[in-house]
Amino acid sequence: MPYTTLVAGTTITASWANANVRDQVVTPHASAGARTSAVSSPVAGMVSYITGTKQLEPYDGSAWVPANGTLLAYGQRVSDKTFSGTELGVLRLDSISCRTGYRYMVMTSNLRLNVTSGETGKANLRYSTSGSAGTSDTVLITMESNANSAFAPNQSHVMCCSIAPGTVTLSVLLTVARAGGSNNVTMTGSATQPIELYVFMAGPDPTDTGVDI
Repeated sequence: MPYTTLVAGTTITASWANANVRDQVVTPHASAGARTSAVSSPVAGMVSYITGTKQLEPYDGSAWVPANGTLLAYGQRVSDKTFSGTELGVLRLDSISCRTGYRYMVMTSNLRLNVTSGETGKANLRYSTSGSAGTSDTVLITMESNANSAFAPNQSHVMCCSIAPGTVTLSVLLTVARAGGSNNVTMTGSATQPIELYVFMAGPDPTDTGVDI
């Protein structure tokens, strides 16, 4: 509907109020179910606020979707995980609802890999759209870290990438492994420096408009 500016003499009718007030303001609802009961015929551009989850959700013409930048899932681990021969899961996020036409951002906190001199530690972000992600599922992004001195912690490695999986339920897994050498690799976590994993709604997928240079 068009943006309306009130002028002197405007007649406020029920249909005018529905189109210019009800459909153009942010409406609060206790839950998605309560919103469905209250708004039976949403129109594109409507915005609602779900008080139960404290989230803004616009209607895109076919569904209510989280606003751009919304944190959809979060997890943390406050203990170490050590690789000693087989890639191991460290932290996983499940049951993340995604929709076609949108991109989602997956990222970690600073990751600390303890590796012996000459070793190369590795962290993977893997995902699945058919149940909980495991160590054999598709890799989103890999980070490798070398050590040039005895058992040195390597810090400040943030893993971040985007994904447009379609209308699916997403599961994301952070793992620890080894890319080179023969000794153990430890991803460290503590109460003061936890291992963290996040999934955000990035926004509508603009498709790839980048130019290779």
